Order: sequence, then structure tokens, then C-alpha cells
Amino acid sequence: MSDRPGEGLVRHMTLSLDSLKALEQRLIDLNEKERAQLPGLDDLRADTILPGTVMLRTLLQLAGYPAALVCESALKEGLVVSYFAHRNVGLAVDLPEEI
Repeated sequence: MSDRPGEGLVRHMTLSLDSLKALEQRLIDLNEKERAQLPGLDDLRADTILPGTVMLRTLLQLAGYPAALVCESALKEGLVVSYFAHRNVGLAVDLPEEI
């Protein structure tokens, strides 16, 4: 069992595109100092939460998905691994075909 608070509570939850758009607008309306004070947000991520939200919203829109499955693992790393694993760019030759 992990010592991280809340771990395991988000399994099988989804984040709708509409909710993500509303969150993005809320984050736009806040400055970095105000974002750092949001409950549940590590103040070290106050400068990256908005760009990350924009990136996720854009990915969902481009892919045509109405929602994202919430995951406890790191999204950025998974996206990078998936991107290189599914393209013949020579950077992921040791990765398995299916991720």
C-alpha cells in the first residue's frame, strides 16, 4: 500500500471534454500565485497546470474523444513513450510493439 494520499481513488474516473474546458477557463482566470493555492495542486505545478490542461484538451479534440480516462500514472511520460513506440524514428527500438 502506498503512502500517497488519495492514491487509488481515481481509478475508472473520466474527465469530460466539457469539464476540461471549464477547468481550463478557470485556470486562465487565475494568476500563477492563485493557481498555487488551489486545493490539491502542488504549488510547484502552478506554472505547468495550465499548459498541461491546454495540451490535454487539444489532444482530446484532435483525437475526437469526448473524455479522458483519469490515470494515476504520469501522462506526459506515457504520451512520449506511445508516440515514439508507434513511429519508426529509431528512438524506441527496444520498446514492445503494443503498449
